[in-house]
Amino acid sequence: MKRSKLKELVKSLYVNGKQTQKEISQSMDIPLATISRWSQKEKWSDLRASKIASKDESLKRLYEQINALTDVINSRENNYATTSEADTLNKLAVAINRLEKEDSNPAIVAQVLTKYTSWLSDRAESKEDKEFLGTTLDISKEYLVFILNK
Repeated sequence: MKRSKLKELVKSLYVNGKQTQKEISQSMDIPLATISRWSQKEKWSDLRASKIASKDESLKRLYEQINALTDVINSRENNYATTSEADTLNKLAVAINRLEKEDSNPAIVAQVLTKYTSWLSDRAESKEDKEFLGTTLDISKEYLVFILNK
């Protein structure tokens, strides 16, 4: 395998949180110092942190926790959650709700739509462009009303 391909594979394993640098070093027989040097040079830790902290990854982890806890509860004869488990499930549900509502914050939606239409407006030169801009503005307003009525 070419060194560049090997480096990309190692980067992918590390950045996607599948393995630590030490685990990759041991399993692929690559010196830990080499992996560490690659990681520092290209800031793999920053990439890994941003991926782990992303909304989709956070939601995925929260749902996995709910599923794992639900499996534990369902493995019991009575299928009842303890007070602590019920509290944990509630906290996880609240966290999921907050993350899912981030996309529908009307102030943020309005801000993004305003910036987007301004950006489009700066580029509208022809009659067709201006018609497209008008249609886009109408659709943007409809979407904002939709978000406000959620």
